[in-house]
Amino acid sequence: MELSSDDRQPQLPDQQPESGPLLRLREDLRCSLLQSQGHPHYVVEDPVTSQFYRLGIAEWEFARQLDGKTTVAKALASLAVLPSTDQIREDQIESLCKWLASMNLVQVVGDMSRPLASTGGPPMTSGKSDMSFNPFFMRFPLFSPDRLLTLALPGAAWLLTWPFLVVWCCCVLVGFILLFNRWGEFANSAAIYLSPQNWIWLWTIWLLLKLIHEFFHGLVCKKFGGYVGQCGLALFLFSPVAYVDVTSTWHFRSKWQRIATSAAGMYIEIFIAAVAAIVWNASDNPTIQSFCHSTVTAAGISTILFNANPLMRFDGYYILSDWLGISNLYGQGQQYVQSLVRWIYLGQRAGITANRDLVASVRVYGVLSFGWRWLICASLLIGASTLFHGAGLLITLFGLATWFGKPLLKYAKSYIGAEKLPTAQRCQLALTTMATILLAVAAALMPRPGGITAPAVVAFADSEIVRNEVAGFVEAVEVSAGQWVTPGQLLLRIRSDELGVELARVRFAVAEARLMARAYHQDNELAQYQAEIKTLEALRGRYEQLKSKNESLLVRSPIAGKVIVRNLDELLGQHIDIGTSLMTIANEEHKEIHLSVSEEHIDAFTRAVGTATSVNLSGCAGAFQGCPLVKVEPRASLSLRQPALGAQFGGPIPVMPISMDQALTDETDARYKLIQPRFHGVVALPTEMAQSFAAGQIAKVRLHTENESVGRWIRRKVAHWVDGKLKASLGQP
Repeated sequence: MELSSDDRQPQLPDQQPESGPLLRLREDLRCSLLQSQGHPHYVVEDPVTSQFYRLGIAEWEFARQLDGKTTVAKALASLAVLPSTDQIREDQIESLCKWLASMNLVQVVGDMSRPLASTGGPPMTSGKSDMSFNPFFMRFPLFSPDRLLTLALPGAAWLLTWPFLVVWCCCVLVGFILLFNRWGEFANSAAIYLSPQNWIWLWTIWLLLKLIHEFFHGLVCKKFGGYVGQCGLALFLFSPVAYVDVTSTWHFRSKWQRIATSAAGMYIEIFIAAVAAIVWNASDNPTIQSFCHSTVTAAGISTILFNANPLMRFDGYYILSDWLGISNLYGQGQQYVQSLVRWIYLGQRAGITANRDLVASVRVYGVLSFGWRWLICASLLIGASTLFHGAGLLITLFGLATWFGKPLLKYAKSYIGAEKLPTAQRCQLALTTMATILLAVAAALMPRPGGITAPAVVAFADSEIVRNEVAGFVEAVEVSAGQWVTPGQLLLRIRSDELGVELARVRFAVAEARLMARAYHQDNELAQYQAEIKTLEALRGRYEQLKSKNESLLVRSPIAGKVIVRNLDELLGQHIDIGTSLMTIANEEHKEIHLSVSEEHIDAFTRAVGTATSVNLSGCAGAFQGCPLVKVEPRASLSLRQPALGAQFGGPIPVMPISMDQALTDETDARYKLIQPRFHGVVALPTEMAQSFAAGQIAKVRLHTENESVGRWIRRKVAHWVDGKLKASLGQP
């Protein structure tokens, strides 16, 4: 984050002074001649406040004549030698003098502590930013790091050399390739590493990276001879962000030095992200992977999305502004948007002060930055609403009043009064306002396209997983993958030498007990006979159990269907434990779709039970119509019913790992659970569609809502959102 004063230019109203006092320009001011948009201008630095001001050629030539002896009239007359395009009109002089005094750049001769502002101009200001309360952005200056950066520059200078740039390029290239090759795994891991329980860890990494980011801004600024007058902390929606004041870059004659200073923070963060990506790819340690994943996210992705984004007034904006040579690019862009609104509603046309060759750039930037500003404002309002429960709603209302209510009120006071507007403009304002309202009403009443969707996965309606009941070696495989089998058909043979030995031993013991019982009976030894009979019965029961296990060595199909298995031939000769999943027998003609419904959409899906839906398959164009929704379970659950839907397995639903204690308590062997409770539903597939769907394929079930308008949908969403916030503020589930 960089601070600049490139927008501070004098506003010159049409007033002409009759006379004025003797003025004296401060001797400690520093001035540099620069160029912008192909036109020269001066940048004046105030070393006391570390503020920078831009003056035109004529304005500076006039100001430098103010030595405490020359009158304002003589200083103005000395500008006669300048070209006519650089002349200052006499009606602008008083406003220019008052502006110089208000910025404390000149003093009145005879009382060096009293600026010209005391004679009737605007009050003196030190140039510091307005500290009015803004809950979305607050800044707290701490100290001047210039001396610290001066001491650190010799030791860190190697980071700003060409050899390190070569190392930087190699690391970034390797890190990008490794991350690109495993992007699916990296993205799916985000649901775990970025889960709420890891936010403190992620926030700490992010804050440290931002400290390094701002340190490099100051380091490069010092390398090119700049001065870092201030550093501190800013709270961006109550999240701490470090900042340094490198506005001294405005006196750099080379725009590439200013661009390098602006890009320095991103330069080091992207390098750190590349190194973290390389370590993440090479490590198998979960802790190291979590740390590297968070570092890549905070230093790489967030830097590209925010710091490098030229539509926000961060590093990317200043890089673009210097590269185009347009100072105050944002202000000129917003000026164009405002003029466009005035032209549409009032018919007033206004030009752009930028170079004619750059007018198109200013217009495009103005429209894009205006749209992005609205998006960011909406995102901040939504984010603020989730903070501090009920207090978040108050912050959101304050933001609405500040960002939207205040500008609308300002325009209403300016234009709706109608005394200042000609009749033609009043008519155009009324007509365009009515047209805007009618378009908004028509858009709200039109049927909402798209409908409601829920993630889903295709599954077999009739399927059985074949498991072995006896441990042993696979002796023979009697079927092949994809083969149709009937109930009771032999699938494979298992050999268990231990079971054979045990069965032979028990068979011998049964024969021996039978002989002993017969001998006791013949000798009339009734007590021994009865005891042996009980032993014989126990041995016969054991024999039947072993015989049943021996028969289960022949694994047979439980139902009719198709054999579904991968690498079936690899089972031959392998030892398999009890309960091993060998293959699945399923009927391709009987499939269904299992969907996971969020709490927000449960009411709509519950009402739609028995009606037709459409199904979009991943990787398939178009939708399959006429698939009935047969049931939706009334209770939500955190269990991952279909693993294919979990983000860890490539699905769309975020999940988190289950601790060992939770797994034992829930009596489940699942390794992951949902972050938010969801409802389970089933959509039946007609037989003629079943062949077009592959089991395990990710899908999206869509409910069409032809009777719901856009306005009703917005009202329902807002009502659901407000209801959720009110419940959260009251502590209700």
